[in-house]
Amino acid sequence: MPIPRQTSASTLTIKYYPLSFVKPVISVTFALAAGDRTTCAEIKERVRQSILDQALEEGEQVTLDDIHPPIICIAKDSRVERMAKSDTQLCDLEKGYRFVAVERPDHDRDTSKVVAVQLMVTQHRSSYMIWKTQQPLTQTRIMVLNKDSSVRDIKKQIFRLFRPII
Repeated sequence: MPIPRQTSASTLTIKYYPLSFVKPVISVTFALAAGDRTTCAEIKERVRQSILDQALEEGEQVTLDDIHPPIICIAKDSRVERMAKSDTQLCDLEKGYRFVAVERPDHDRDTSKVVAVQLMVTQHRSSYMIWKTQQPLTQTRIMVLNKDSSVRDIKKQIFRLFRPII
């Protein structure tokens, strides 16, 4: 049996998570027309425009060229499952999954020398059983690390990320 198409307009809310834990999370809400086949590229531009609008409200002197396009990811709960392609459509999402926007890290690096790492902040949650489970505290962030970095350098980068909130 085919799935019926949407016949009424709806809204979509996407959360934008900046790399810094100090900056606030931005919720971007926009209306979708009935049967709209919105792609990730369109979502990326709408999120980018919302970031610009908020920066201008705060009195910052920025232009749209100063704001890098965010990374659109497909997430379930607080974990990024995979990065979305530009042509991925909203109707392609499975139940329980959603789009999130994550700030794009440094652009000036050669992509053959770096690796993207998912950073998730968790804490132990005790249960009535013998074992403990990991409970996510925030949405994951994407960090770009140099492949030639030592463990000490990686720890320093993570510490610099968390320093403002410690």
